[in-house]
Amino acid sequence: MNGSYPAGIDDAGDIAGYYCDANFLCHGFWRTADGTYTSFDPSGSFAGTYVLGVDPAGNLTGYYWDKNYFARSFVRGTDGKIKTFVDPATVNGTYSINISGGGFAGVYEDASYALHGFLGSRTTIATFDSPGPLEISAGIYSFATGIAVNQQGLVVGYYYDQPNFGDVRGFVRERSGKYTTFDAGPQTPCCLWTLPYAINDAGIITGSCNDDAGINHGFLRATDGAITILDAPGAGTGNIQGTASLSVNSKGVATGLYIDSNFVFHGFVYEP
Repeated sequence: MNGSYPAGIDDAGDIAGYYCDANFLCHGFWRTADGTYTSFDPSGSFAGTYVLGVDPAGNLTGYYWDKNYFARSFVRGTDGKIKTFVDPATVNGTYSINISGGGFAGVYEDASYALHGFLGSRTTIATFDSPGPLEISAGIYSFATGIAVNQQGLVVGYYYDQPNFGDVRGFVRERSGKYTTFDAGPQTPCCLWTLPYAINDAGIITGSCNDDAGINHGFLRATDGAITILDAPGAGTGNIQGTASLSVNSKGVATGLYIDSNFVFHGFVYEP
């Protein structure tokens, strides 16, 4: 075995994610609350299966690599049946990242390897572009993939702000296609990267931001746009240290990680 990577937990306490075997080939897994494991790969998976999202009911989503090393997405229902798909507009692969009662969301790559978003159900897929170049991994400063969707179909993510390509900003996309962009704090004197990772059904967003000194801070964004900065006790204050909030539940309780002054990772829970 070469590691297990849980993606989330449903309301029954079942956990989904992926693990990598002795040959570094990854497979999806489903662990029920009683400890029973099920390993699975969609038909056609050749070079790895990655479960990245689970909704409260236990539906899963992710992607796999086929024999041509082309990324294809899938949704696995609570009955264990798997539906695979690719975005019709893709050239270089489709990556489903997050799922909720409002649908599933992810990105696809065009011929230039630029990323575009999609929001789908079991029958339809709608594509979208963020206000700037979409990103799902901002290098060493991000701790989770940058697309999430809630029950109401609100999508959050982050993008590179142009013309200043070095800044990263957060966005919320409504079903109507309306965007609200935001920063978790002032960009003074330079460059704050805002990286939302999750949104609950009430519309509360959580994530991390990276300041001009390279320090990470967690944040919660309320539905009125108010930002609460989360710095876990014991978090380091050096470059690439600090706090990252990764998920938020229906009560606004957030959980995530912090990196101490010795670059050791720890977990935290924040209760408002």
